[in-house]
Amino acid sequence: LQLPLDAGERAQFEGIDVLGSQVREYAFAERVPHHQNDPDTSEHFALVGREWKYFHRPGGRDQLFQIARDPFETRDLSEAQPEIAKAMRAE
Repeated sequence: LQLPLDAGERAQFEGIDVLGSQVREYAFAERVPHHQNDPDTSEHFALVGREWKYFHRPGGRDQLFQIARDPFETRDLSEAQPEIAKAMRAE
């Protein structure tokens, strides 16, 4: 599109070839409520890997789930695994 973007902005549009050999360690997701009828009015972010999912909620409580063993995310491990939570938050 030839948009005037700096390197940080341009990196947001970079993807990976799904048929290639490059693999990303994590996927990033962002949730911003869009609808007035949405009961969850909080903005939050998630970092998801093969084993762990970390939720960051600005102004709220962050959570860490071991999705490989707890796919329904019923047990928050942020206090039991503070180093993993800290590393994922930094990422």
